[in-house]
Amino acid sequence: VVSVACGDDHTLAIDSKGAVWAWGRNDHHELGMGDDTTKRYTPDRIIHNWTGDAEQVASYGFTSYLLTDKGTVYSWGDNSYGQSGTDIAVGTDVYSSDNVYFTGTRMEDDKVDS
Repeated sequence: VVSVACGDDHTLAIDSKGAVWAWGRNDHHELGMGDDTTKRYTPDRIIHNWTGDAEQVASYGFTSYLLTDKGTVYSWGDNSYGQSGTDIAVGTDVYSSDNVYFTGTRMEDDKVDS
């Protein structure tokens, strides 16, 4: 395992071959298994639609996030308040990985005050 993240009642992991796995509660599609909301008690591989190799996973509450080696962020799960950052309507769960859309000026590492 090269990256792991825990949300509220679910876990995501990336293995050494770049496969992304998820397990736990799935009431808001936070496992990224499409329209299937079945709980997983053991790791299950996410069949994805992202471009590039998975580098990092993160989770907050019932929403999951993934960063690829191409710098693209994807999210899925609960979107009650627009926290997925996708173009999916607020209040609608994101069933499987979808692009996160950034608007405005891009934050550069060298411009962030410490």
